[in-house]
Amino acid sequence: FIVFRTESHNLGSLKNKLNPKGVRTSQIAEYDLTNQTTRYISDGDFWSDFPEYSPDGNKIIFQTRSAGFKGKFTARKNEWGDPEQQIAAWDRKTNVVTYITDGDGESSRPRYNHDGTKIIFVTGALNLSASPPNRRYQLAEYDVKNKKFTYLTNGDAGAANPVYSPMEK
Repeated sequence: FIVFRTESHNLGSLKNKLNPKGVRTSQIAEYDLTNQTTRYISDGDFWSDFPEYSPDGNKIIFQTRSAGFKGKFTARKNEWGDPEQQIAAWDRKTNVVTYITDGDGESSRPRYNHDGTKIIFVTGALNLSASPPNRRYQLAEYDVKNKKFTYLTNGDAGAANPVYSPMEK
């Protein structure tokens, strides 16, 4: 399988959607190398991006501005009037997308650690745990099993593009 973001709406059974601003949406799709077919993982009203498989291949995490998946999603607006992006996960076994974050700021660039027990990401949210950083756009980590967030940085400027080391164990 290959997971990717696409603005094409003719690869599977997805309607040609436009978001509320009349712009084509981008979705997360998965290509099956064996059957040479594509299926859409997301079918949202806004864009989704930066997908990544869990190490066992059973989940795909991604960032999204789309409403309509399972779980809490407060459609807060950013400075351009678009919904703030949050982190979501698709489960292969249930075929359901569930929000991981619903913070008071945007969250982006999710990445799994080596065994899929943690997800690192950048967040502008200050309400994900009882110990928030002083500034927005810091690194945060989500414990998948315990469903808990931890802020990892508290810098005087933002952080971006986190990646776990392959040596992290």
